[in-house]
Amino acid sequence: MVIDERINDISLIGNPFNAENFKSYIGKKCYVSSRMNTFWDLDKCNLKTLARINTIAECPYIDDAGYRWEFCLPAELTQKIYRPYTLEEFIKNVGDVGACVRYRLKSNHEIFRSVITGIRETSRLVVLGNLLICTEQLFNEFEYYNGETWVPFGVEK
Repeated sequence: MVIDERINDISLIGNPFNAENFKSYIGKKCYVSSRMNTFWDLDKCNLKTLARINTIAECPYIDDAGYRWEFCLPAELTQKIYRPYTLEEFIKNVGDVGACVRYRLKSNHEIFRSVITGIRETSRLVVLGNLLICTEQLFNEFEYYNGETWVPFGVEK
């Protein structure tokens, strides 16, 4: 079985022997479990607020309800996984025909600005200026500026 794709490095998971290193995550959301193999699928882990750590206990991670856990992975150390927008989500988040979009290539960060000149619902295609592109290709190759930061053409899974 493969470890969950949101975990960059298995060494980020706290255990009874390195609990001291996780004190800075007290008060933050963490995935906790009493079994290491639960981390093969983070959706099966418990997402709890870490309340305190008892470094001399077998299950050192204590959540805000008082339950003790043997393993801990701070949520902020996991990667967010995205999927491409549906056309409805694209219109809601990026804009409809006539909206101006600032986007860039992921590979070299070359920036473009185009007006959405068409949306073809039957084939999930978007027309940005003279670029006819499907939502999956937009997601894979570009990101757009939402007014605050660069984000993917997709939503978190």
